[in-house]
Amino acid sequence: MTIAFEAAFRQSPVPQLVARASDSTIVAVNAAFAALAGRSEGELLGLTHTGLLEPAEREQLRARFLSGEPVRAVPVELTRPGGERRAVLLSLDWVGSDQVLVTAEDVTEQRRAESALGEQRDLSALVLGALDEAVSALRATNGPPGGASRGRRRPERATRAET
Repeated sequence: MTIAFEAAFRQSPVPQLVARASDSTIVAVNAAFAALAGRSEGELLGLTHTGLLEPAEREQLRARFLSGEPVRAVPVELTRPGGERRAVLLSLDWVGSDQVLVTAEDVTEQRRAESALGEQRDLSALVLGALDEAVSALRATNGPPGGASRGRRRPERATRAET
């Protein structure tokens, strides 16, 4: 890595690591990626992606990248120590003849918010459906609003002068 690239890489708030393309061994990692992974930079150096990604995901990404296909914001599950899973978007770029820059975006909270919003939509639809059924049942029992079909008259409203 050049000095300028290494300085930008280390200081970046964006989680990043550099791995060898030939064997997926992590050769550099910034503090933001270490925090996302729940491990120290020292723990990550020398590892492969084996402990971070599911094997099928890892191999699919690697094959795509090595075939020349762009890998941009691909959704994967990153596993932290203790089994916690984080929803992450990964992008891969060449930074040397055998080095790959892996950039990660943690979207776990966004996914949780989307899920909660979906649950709220489902609940709202259920409540609105129940209200619609209740209104329909009332109309069937009492007739249309105003009771015109049963010969009922609406009570007259008192005017200000009468009160």
